[in-house]
Amino acid sequence: MMSITGEEGGEPCRVGASIGDIGASLFGAVGILAALQKRQRTGKGTRLDVAMLDCQLALMENAVARCATLGLEPRPLVVPFQAFPTADRPLAVCVDTDAQWQRLCAVLGCPELLNDPRFAPGNDRGAHHGELEPLLKSAFARHGRDHWLTLLEAADVPASPINSVSEALADPQVRHRAMVQEAPEGSGRRFVGLPIHVDGATPAPQRPAPQLGEQGDGVLAALGYDRETIAAMRRDGVT
Repeated sequence: MMSITGEEGGEPCRVGASIGDIGASLFGAVGILAALQKRQRTGKGTRLDVAMLDCQLALMENAVARCATLGLEPRPLVVPFQAFPTADRPLAVCVDTDAQWQRLCAVLGCPELLNDPRFAPGNDRGAHHGELEPLLKSAFARHGRDHWLTLLEAADVPASPINSVSEALADPQVRHRAMVQEAPEGSGRRFVGLPIHVDGATPAPQRPAPQLGEQGDGVLAALGYDRETIAAMRRDGVT
């Protein structure tokens, strides 16, 4: 995954989030749901085996398919699909159709690129990415990010600001989706909310992860231990 992350020709770059842990957790959750369905139908349990290495390969689906099927090391599928610096802050642009490419060239004021045989069809743009990239960077450098985002949105060219984490958390859509939770309320302890919204469901009360041993007595009580036994276990240093 690091080998295909970062700028083409640059050093390998790790993904900024803990993608290995998160990917394995999500695949594990899917496996658990499937096992529960099987138990409901057959009454039989299932042993799940979810390896982080396997999950990393699964998350690289099209890169693995291109390599295993065509025998080629992965390279960009569509061009341009990357970040570009502007006169102030960078933005990301994704152009994956010829119609979008034509609209991008119009926004940038670069009609000559449309007549350049190196960049006309999508496959040729990918093959000549090294020649096209500096031309686009030079065009984007003429104005700031917000200027280009306004024009690209009006032209229906997929583009986005590259937000910092604090900017993303302050985004109106993120706030509207209630993706930042505080628990307990007023504590200042904030975390990301569940990104699954179920129609008609009442959101469960949010609470932070417990401190070490915070819920131990409750767990022991649920297992059938009485207060005296739990107290004795504490005195004996059982955690």
